[in-house]
Amino acid sequence: MPPLHHRIVVVALAASAQPTESRGGPATTRWMLSEIDGRPVATGRFDAAHLVFGPDRQIGGSAGCSSFGGNRIRWSTDRTGTRGTLTVDPKGSMFWTTIRCDDSPADRDGTLFWDKMRRPRSWAASAGRLTITFADGSTARLVPRSPR
Repeated sequence: MPPLHHRIVVVALAASAQPTESRGGPATTRWMLSEIDGRPVATGRFDAAHLVFGPDRQIGGSAGCSSFGGNRIRWSTDRTGTRGTLTVDPKGSMFWTTIRCDDSPADRDGTLFWDKMRRPRSWAASAGRLTITFADGSTARLVPRSPR
């Protein structure tokens, strides 16, 4: 059995990754990375990186093989629920699982996405697609996928 602190991280991550319909916006969907910096992402042994707009305006997800969660990255939405901002709370915390990932193109794309998520700017959803814009002006596109 894993040590207690590993089990707590897994339970906390599972709780933060649950979608919510009560807040509006993109929170009812697991968004899978499909394009970053204008190019399609690679596929690999693990699912593509994904993003979840979680309860209490938190962001969670995975880089493909490792999962992320916490309250460091927060989301907000406009009244239409189709666009909003992403902000980083320097006092917030971010946690992740660490498993032995392979060095595949899919894992590198997932790592690139989450590296860019250290400086997010905004999100916009339309026609079954989510676009994340980062502080450097680059973008990532994600497509919906139902939770497993």
